[in-house]
Amino acid sequence: MVRLNHVTVFGTVGSNACVESVDIPVTLAADNSVEIASVSPTDSIEAIPVATAQKVSFRITQASKVKLHILSGVHYNTNVSNFEASCAFYGKLGFTTLSGFSDTNTQEIARAIGIETPTEYDGSKGPTAGGYLLHRELIGLGFMGGTIDLIEFTIPRDDEPPYARLNRLGMAKGVFYTNDLDRTWQEFSVQGIRFLSEPVVRADGTRFATFMDPDGTFY
Repeated sequence: MVRLNHVTVFGTVGSNACVESVDIPVTLAADNSVEIASVSPTDSIEAIPVATAQKVSFRITQASKVKLHILSGVHYNTNVSNFEASCAFYGKLGFTTLSGFSDTNTQEIARAIGIETPTEYDGSKGPTAGGYLLHRELIGLGFMGGTIDLIEFTIPRDDEPPYARLNRLGMAKGVFYTNDLDRTWQEFSVQGIRFLSEPVVRADGTRFATFMDPDGTFY
């Protein structure tokens, strides 16, 4: 038997002995106490002889709804395996280059974004050896509409594909808004954009359609 804050939430005396696992919704307080009992509410699990005791484990998680109040994003980073091909793809969607960046950077900057240094970069394209080498451009419909930070890494090279599923934890997709979803879906489809399905309706009545770029990144 399990009691949370002196209230039984699972089991009664002499029952549920063979249950392997169970999920039970509970309400937590600011301070909580948990009691595990066996045989009777007064016989704690520690009092059971080792030969007859059963291993019991439990985990308590608390769900919450978090509102970030984000109105828009500055840019969405998309790593690609072929910059020219990807740039042409996003060009079909109306995106153009808004800004370019240096293809190289220092070991300190590389280390700050999680790249192990020194890398194999020899410094031939400046400024210093041991940093990273990539090609990167901000593309978009204008800075006010949000941008995509399109990046192809050369050193270190990473050909690992994007997340394969939309329900991956973390940021697994980017989102565009349109005032005419059906027309946008039709125009993109004609241009060979790969959609997972036709536009569908969420439970709240909003509609969306999901497509993938050449590397499989979801939008």
